[in-house]
Amino acid sequence: MKIQINNTVVDYLKAGDGDITLLFVHGSFLTKHYWREQVEYFKSSYTVVALDLPGHGHSGRDRKHWTMQLYGKDIADLIDALHLKNVILIGHSMGADVVLEAALLQPDVVKGIVAVEALKNAGTEMPVDVLQQMHTIVENLKINFADTMEAYVRQDLLTADTDPKIIHTIVHAYRHAYRPMATEVIAEAFHYTLRERELLQSLNQKIYIINVDYTPTDEEALKRYCSNGYELHFIHGTSHFPMMEESQVLNEALEKVIDKITEDSVPLPYRQYSHI
Repeated sequence: MKIQINNTVVDYLKAGDGDITLLFVHGSFLTKHYWREQVEYFKSSYTVVALDLPGHGHSGRDRKHWTMQLYGKDIADLIDALHLKNVILIGHSMGADVVLEAALLQPDVVKGIVAVEALKNAGTEMPVDVLQQMHTIVENLKINFADTMEAYVRQDLLTADTDPKIIHTIVHAYRHAYRPMATEVIAEAFHYTLRERELLQSLNQKIYIINVDYTPTDEEALKRYCSNGYELHFIHGTSHFPMMEESQVLNEALEKVIDKITEDSVPLPYRQYSHI
């Protein structure tokens, strides 16, 4: 299905008819179809919505600028356009920052926020040497976009145990991303930490996080910046893309978190920590 949001065509899917809406936001250069197993799993009990962010998949590209804040407005406006109620926002990777932006704009409608494989160094500025490496990546994108994208994803987002078919799928998605959007999104992501910190401190909700333990999560940063607390869950044995590698494990983790969001009417203790 397609809808006009902020003068851009947005392609989305909607399934189920529950009182609670799960709105899934994909990570950079992916599409709504990466959530297919989650849509199938949850549609019998919830209304489930997933979309292609502008510049991705089958959504429009007629936009001059590509920012997390504008993507957040896209999500907030989609919630209004589809008359969604009792929304739990679920964002993967870059999509987690997008849902933080959207939650700030829809505080009465959004009942929960779930970040998947995100906020591992929440609101923390990168060291100078790392920023220099990031600057080099951005410059290399202008020279050899496809190879630079592939090198980035292989080095930082996949593991030696990732299935070759999944590697091929992810690498293809990154190599063939819409270049004007991808270049701007990556450049912003490397300097987004202060805005991320501001969002975590401004939101009036607890943040639920489901991360894979192939790379560490800095809990001290979460303690410092999540003003209404956080709940961190780990899953094992995948790379940055658990929805593709261990969809059922991710579904079960999401189900536990969603149950907590829907059942808990009283603020929980500041820190809750578990392994799944």
